[in-house]
Amino acid sequence: MILHALYPGVAVEEVQSYLSWNLRVSSKLTTVEPPLQEEVNIIRRLDPNGIFLGGKSVNKEEDFEEFYEKMRNAYESFSLPL
Repeated sequence: MILHALYPGVAVEEVQSYLSWNLRVSSKLTTVEPPLQEEVNIIRRLDPNGIFLGGKSVNKEEDFEEFYEKMRNAYESFSLPL
């Protein structure tokens, strides 16, 4: 995996601290704008356990069926106003 961009104020070392492997960094590392609050809210509704967004730990005691049920319920309750 190669890191190509960072959010403003985030250092490569901070990203690396979350990983258990050595992160490769692009020689053309850039900065990208962080997501809008509305985008974060949508992701949080799609990912209530914080697996993709982060900020919450995954319950290692939870079996797959429990995890799947939580994700299915979150997906079914999600509505995106268009």
